[in-house]
Amino acid sequence: MFSSVRGFGADDLTLTYHFHAGKHLGYEFVKKGIIKTIDDLFPVLAKYRIGLIDIVRESSNTMVLDVYECVSCSGLPNIGRPVCYFESGIISAILEKIMSKNKAKETKCWALGNTKCTFIIEFT
Repeated sequence: MFSSVRGFGADDLTLTYHFHAGKHLGYEFVKKGIIKTIDDLFPVLAKYRIGLIDIVRESSNTMVLDVYECVSCSGLPNIGRPVCYFESGIISAILEKIMSKNKAKETKCWALGNTKCTFIIEFT
């Protein structure tokens, strides 16, 4: 697992792969009808042990989500950089399909020494 984290030898291509793998899974959740609305996001990601999600803030063009017990980083040491590219891809893809195109960015991460991961999603 550590080889897939920047700072432990991963390159930008590897991190891009994790993001796109997450996007693919997110699209499949929607395509197969597992997630149909934003309300489905919470139990599904918890069921598949991807993380426990809370909506912190929501407006017409921005959403802030907190993820606890994130599958990619929970338990990692503080390495000084966010690592949850997979989760960022999942969240971005699901919200794209049920809401609109967006850009997701992780601003807090367990691997940064935080107790949760925070994602800011900007809708375009």
